[in-house]
Amino acid sequence: MSYSVPALLLAGLLCAQISAQTERELEVLSEQVSLGTINVKRNALLALGRLKSESASRIAEKALRDESEIVRATAIRTVIYLPPRDASSLVIPFLSAKSAFVRKEALFALADISDPVSANSVIAALLSDKDKEVRATAAYSLGRIGSPAAIDPLVSLLKKKPKKKRAFLRRSAARSIGQIAEALAGKEPSDSVPSDFILKGAISSAQGPIEPKMLTRVDVLIRVLSNPKEFADTRREAAFALGAIGSPRAKASLEKYSAGSDYILAQVCREALAKIG
Repeated sequence: MSYSVPALLLAGLLCAQISAQTERELEVLSEQVSLGTINVKRNALLALGRLKSESASRIAEKALRDESEIVRATAIRTVIYLPPRDASSLVIPFLSAKSAFVRKEALFALADISDPVSANSVIAALLSDKDKEVRATAAYSLGRIGSPAAIDPLVSLLKKKPKKKRAFLRRSAARSIGQIAEALAGKEPSDSVPSDFILKGAISSAQGPIEPKMLTRVDVLIRVLSNPKEFADTRREAAFALGAIGSPRAKASLEKYSAGSDYILAQVCREALAKIG
């Protein structure tokens, strides 16, 4: 395909105009982040986040030192478009912040960054943070990060008896085990919601080789799936994780619950069986 000289010149002018507009927008937002009120700073950071660029994240970096907790928390979620190692090095220190809200925002940001270097710090938050919501967020983040180092700490949570106060933590742990299994198989972390609730279509049953470390954790997940006292959401996440791991040892349990009264659990089990093959 060929283009005329006038068309190419017009395209060049448009690109230059867009670039100039973006530069002006960044200058305005940078000034607002530096000199605005709390609300102005927060709105400017949100606008920078929508740009999803490294240059916008560089501007947000200075707000990490702001006196306002809400401004710092918003900045944490805005620096994620920096190179992963740069972004994680800026965010990890906030896992020690006094505010549980700020610690949670840091964990969500680390989930988006998905830098394996952050895994040990997030595992420490999972095991030692005093706030249950922070621990649950850490469990969620580990699934997105996809580090096999998180398998044993996550499994250890599922070995404990289910209690109401641990419901979301257990659910997040089971889901993250499945997402780590997907990462080990070279796949993008997926949602555990059955495909019938997202998009109709065939389910791929292709599985890579199963990591030995994942196989040794299958029994714990089977016990979670089979426990009638377990929370419904956690049982569904355990079924998802078993499908992601792909071990034939899980087939009998998955088949048992693939026709049960819990429609969502039954569907997750059927999809897990399709993945195992």
